[in-house]
Amino acid sequence: MFAALTLTLLTNPALAGAIEVLPAGPLIADGETTVMVPLRIPGLAPEDKLRIRPEEGEISAVSRGPEGLVVLHFVPPEIYRADTARMRISIRGTMKLDEDISIDLLPLPHAELSLDFEPSDWTAGQKGTVTVTVSSDGPHPLPASARVYALSVTEGTLSEPTRTDDGRWTANWTPPSKLDTPTNVLFTATDQTTPGAVRGLATFPVLVEKPQTVAAPSGSMNTLVIGQNQYGPVTAGDDGSVTFNARLDPRVQTGTLQSVDNTARRTDSTVNLELGSPVQLNFAPLPPNLPTNTPLTLWLAVTQPDGRGWASTAPRLATGEEGKNEGGGWFSFSVTTPSDPGAWSLTAKAGEDETTLTVDVVDAVPDLTLSADPASLGEKDRDFTVTVGLKDGAGKALTKRKLDFTADGAAPVGSTKDNGDGTYTQRYRLGTKDEVAVVRALPALQATGLPPAQLVVWPLDGSVPADGSSELDIRIVALDALGMPVPDVTLSFTAPVGDGVIRPEAKTDKHGMASIPYRAGGIVGPVVVRVDASGLQGDTMFVQTAVGAEPAQVDPVGRADIVEAIAEWRQSSPQVRVGRAGADVGPAAVVTLNTVPSYTTPGAAILVTLQVLDSQGHPVINTLPVITATPGTVGALTNNGDGSYSVPVQLPPGVDGPLKIQVGADAATGMLILPTLAQMTAANIDSGGGGGGGGRDRSGGGGGGLSLGGGGDDEPSALRVRAGLMDMAYSHYGFYSDAGLLGGICVDGVGFLPPDDSLLPCSVYFKQSFPVGALGLGLQATYFPNNGMIGMDLNTRAGLYRVQIGNENYVDGVLPTTLAARVRFKIVMPTLHFYLTGGAGISDAVILSYGDLSKATADLSNKWIIGGRVGFGMDWQWRRFYYEFEVAETFAPLPALTQIRLGVDVDLTEVGGMPLFLHGSYWQDRQHRKMSAGDEEYVRVLAGQSTLLIGAGIRL
Repeated sequence: MFAALTLTLLTNPALAGAIEVLPAGPLIADGETTVMVPLRIPGLAPEDKLRIRPEEGEISAVSRGPEGLVVLHFVPPEIYRADTARMRISIRGTMKLDEDISIDLLPLPHAELSLDFEPSDWTAGQKGTVTVTVSSDGPHPLPASARVYALSVTEGTLSEPTRTDDGRWTANWTPPSKLDTPTNVLFTATDQTTPGAVRGLATFPVLVEKPQTVAAPSGSMNTLVIGQNQYGPVTAGDDGSVTFNARLDPRVQTGTLQSVDNTARRTDSTVNLELGSPVQLNFAPLPPNLPTNTPLTLWLAVTQPDGRGWASTAPRLATGEEGKNEGGGWFSFSVTTPSDPGAWSLTAKAGEDETTLTVDVVDAVPDLTLSADPASLGEKDRDFTVTVGLKDGAGKALTKRKLDFTADGAAPVGSTKDNGDGTYTQRYRLGTKDEVAVVRALPALQATGLPPAQLVVWPLDGSVPADGSSELDIRIVALDALGMPVPDVTLSFTAPVGDGVIRPEAKTDKHGMASIPYRAGGIVGPVVVRVDASGLQGDTMFVQTAVGAEPAQVDPVGRADIVEAIAEWRQSSPQVRVGRAGADVGPAAVVTLNTVPSYTTPGAAILVTLQVLDSQGHPVINTLPVITATPGTVGALTNNGDGSYSVPVQLPPGVDGPLKIQVGADAATGMLILPTLAQMTAANIDSGGGGGGGGRDRSGGGGGGLSLGGGGDDEPSALRVRAGLMDMAYSHYGFYSDAGLLGGICVDGVGFLPPDDSLLPCSVYFKQSFPVGALGLGLQATYFPNNGMIGMDLNTRAGLYRVQIGNENYVDGVLPTTLAARVRFKIVMPTLHFYLTGGAGISDAVILSYGDLSKATADLSNKWIIGGRVGFGMDWQWRRFYYEFEVAETFAPLPALTQIRLGVDVDLTEVGGMPLFLHGSYWQDRQHRKMSAGDEEYVRVLAGQSTLLIGAGIRL
């Protein structure tokens, strides 16, 4: 029977070394949120070195687990349409592999809703309905099949919107039967899966036929023109007025009065029509129910009588809050729903006009604890009591609430008792043929009326033996945009990774939850179960372990908000297990610890699961552990009745780890230190728990946990060393105009007369262009300890160049060198840096003076330029390319040398485990300094050096 209702999906194990990106649910790229992306790399050994280089985005950490499982903690750049993130993964060690992978990404919702009407206007008293069509334009992370639109209108009635085959939604609007004034009726629409982000408004004109009286010369013949319509001619009365029975359009505020007097002279004048059209206020649609203590943004649309957006004083709520003008007639208000259930009215006022919206406030998902007394039963005992504690998010006890209990292996005795302090008790009796009972309790919550916006999926354990028969329960909660569960959602299931069996379909119950068993296959490795609800998807991952192997723990994958929701719902839907204490169970000897997630972030909530065992590995179910956490607050302990316990640990707001968790259960102790997410890139850390108390070795108590460590190398490498051949084009201009300061004088711009009365040229000039200028070698090195923001760089070029004067060649050397510190800052994307640099610069200038006016002989000398050097630049790692750009000035002490540098590295392969790259760079050095050219002569040097450097390098 089971086989007839299940779907079996087989996947062959990947070939060794091939990197497979495993499904992890929809991954939204907003530039800030971390997504956990699982990879499978068959044959990957623990000692293998991983290097990950994304084209864009940042790898904040890398988790390594059993069976070649790797999880990338990736912060993708913000995107505005569906796209892929590409990255290069290199492995060195027992295997050598370089492979490019692609990760599918989705944008934040940036769509807008537009409304169209058929017909395009209406006249009051007309029979029939208007068809309203809502369509979406712009990026959205959800497919059209998963999105639901809602409509609201200021006048008349709307039918329930329905989806069309092309993804649009339509509704029928019935205008009011009586409308005395022409009105631009205001419609608002929202996407119920993202009500705070996707919305639209439109006005629809309702025309009214009514008398319109205007001033006109007595006895004149008058025609009133409104738009394309003409009314009249009508003769003005003795009172100087004329009345027309006109069809008034709220969009047209003025008309033209054509008056013809008794001399047949026509006068045209503009008249303001007395429409009386009202200002329109309309809240964007809200669900009928809102959860308590929930911050949300209210959207109010306000339009002027002519249909344009409101341009006067911002509207206010009755509570006094002023709306923020968002443009296009929209105003937003930040509010928080009341802490107690009941009706909630919101009134907004713009000028003298106002509107009121009333919704019901219902209980949000509470914090729930579950315990049993006694925790275990004696040989002849059958009765036990389950106690449930309910608190809201602020810690307030919730009384007079309804609970729904389910039990396997036990029957309730009597009814549930409300103790009046936020706790509820229910008695149970163990079945006559049962040894263990499992009791679950959930609060009875009222749905908001919103559609599902995300699926939260998790396995009850991190692994299942690959024995072909063991089962692992998969839990699913369908949540709306406000985080409330959605009942009666049809779910379909597949296993895109893994060879097990899972039922193809289920439906969420009245609590918005579903549970479905996964029956293990026979192949060891990761398993991914995918859940789909009309295009809305959610994935969860666990592993099939070898039979007899230690259980493995796997961190949740997908978006960070989904991971947080999993931790919250694990706590919100606990169960308690009550069984008979085994006579062969010894005292507590071992405590094992596991956490979700296996790292900390500021203010994070960590779910700790622990197991108390005797020296033989049997669960000890009658010893309550004592838990401490530093820093952090330990929540209520949930006894699962099988020797395992769950407890939340909350870090203070803004406080990060490391988090030290210590557990004591009689003589058994255990300890676990969770690293921060940032620390995960610095050392390998076992995410499994810590064992203790003299028990058998359980590999840190958790067994098979993810090893969290370095390798997330998406940024420019910490050390780069480059060497190559250089060719330097050069030019030199020297002008002895300042020689007069020492007694010399420039004669007609031809030569100057030094103190020794010999006439020499005023200026000298020489140059040498590419391809062969000064030849030599270049060496560059850049180092950032721990790949941080402060580093050092060294650049030097050594070469020889020649100058031909007459028949003589003069040869001299160049050795421009810089040594500087860098401080870099991430901008735009994590692999693009802006940096400041400061240090020392050394260069040399050639001083050339001719022997006489014939310029047949010359003297060459070098003058050092040594000074302080400051500048700025940018570096960018993109795919296989690393770019650098820098501008700097050397002061000695006045500005003496301006330098511009462009460089590029192109990754090739690795040599001895160190990545090899080709290097090319271009340098432009401009010398501009006055210096001595002898004992008493001064020369102003303007020299240029253009260097091409081609070589190779390594990076670490």
